[in-house]
Amino acid sequence: DSSDVKTTTESVDVPYTGKNDKSQKVKVYIKDKDNDGSTEKGSFDITSDQRIDIPLRIEKGKTASYIVKVDGKTVAEKEVSYDDI
Repeated sequence: DSSDVKTTTESVDVPYTGKNDKSQKVKVYIKDKDNDGSTEKGSFDITSDQRIDIPLRIEKGKTASYIVKVDGKTVAEKEVSYDDI
């Protein structure tokens, strides 16, 4: 039932820690109703700090989470529960 699923968008600031405009690889992993967290859902290069929006779909009574990695290092992760929205 779609009424038992909430959608939210998390904004995340991704820090650029490289030097001399050398690009860094950003990968986003999402674990929610539609994603199991093991597959990268987005991948892009940055040469400066960047803000990204991560959509999450959460089933009633459950949680969703995301992990953002830059060059393989986790820079942001968060768990959001259905009741938090």
